[in-house]
Amino acid sequence: DPKFGSFVQKFEQEDKTVPVLYHNGTGEFGGYWVTLSAQYIFQYETAITWSVYACETGYPRNFAHFHEEALKNATDILTKADKVKGKNVDSYSVQTFLNGS
Repeated sequence: DPKFGSFVQKFEQEDKTVPVLYHNGTGEFGGYWVTLSAQYIFQYETAITWSVYACETGYPRNFAHFHEEALKNATDILTKADKVKGKNVDSYSVQTFLNGS
């Protein structure tokens, strides 16, 4: 709802760009799907969810730490610009690795 600032943004890697073989030969990157959403909860309270699904073989990367730092950086920028009201809660991650074999 534009009145309250809620939104959903989605990104999907194009099929023609994958798979990408790792330079060290230990696996491949097979796809990347992202959903970023902000949900109005109460006045001055918004829940932000950043969901990532990545298909990798070999040694998968830890996207969780990167996303936590990215959200913290975005919040810091908005705070310095005096665009944040209320109290922030630190971000947290849930990451699951599935064995495809």
